[in-house]
Amino acid sequence: MILAGLSFARAWLFWAALFICLAGILDVLDGQVARSTHITPAGAFLDSVMDRWGELFLFLGLAFLFRDTWLLYVVIAGFGGAVITSYARARAEGLGEKCREGFFQRPERLIVLGAAAILNYLINLYLKSQTLLPLKLGVIAVAALSLFTAAQRTSAVYKTLKYSSKSASG
Repeated sequence: MILAGLSFARAWLFWAALFICLAGILDVLDGQVARSTHITPAGAFLDSVMDRWGELFLFLGLAFLFRDTWLLYVVIAGFGGAVITSYARARAEGLGEKCREGFFQRPERLIVLGAAAILNYLINLYLKSQTLLPLKLGVIAVAALSLFTAAQRTSAVYKTLKYSSKSASG
């Protein structure tokens, strides 16, 4: 994901899309390996944290690309939605509740950004243009759907905990 973020920062959209795809494939494979072997809590923790670091670098690359435009704020909002979506699940699970609400999680964010990057690259290649419109639309979609999912999770977990028979002390 670091390479995808660096590629976004340089507007190398083909490479950004390729690195997102490779990271996604590796993420699926490491999940399958973890399920087929004995996964340790330390391994699960490290995997989750590395996923967040990767996403940070991805959003930093987009922020650098759009640094002189209003889309910088959209990128920041998208990252905020991603962080809250992830945190809401982690915090709920830390309190003993499952949290699966929301349809726009990390894989969906990566698919949208990767698809937008490759579509943008192809449009520029075949039309001999320099537009970033597909990527901009992808970033806007990621921000809006990430914030919506974060709000969805926050609401669902709050309601579950509020009406749960579990006490705050465990």
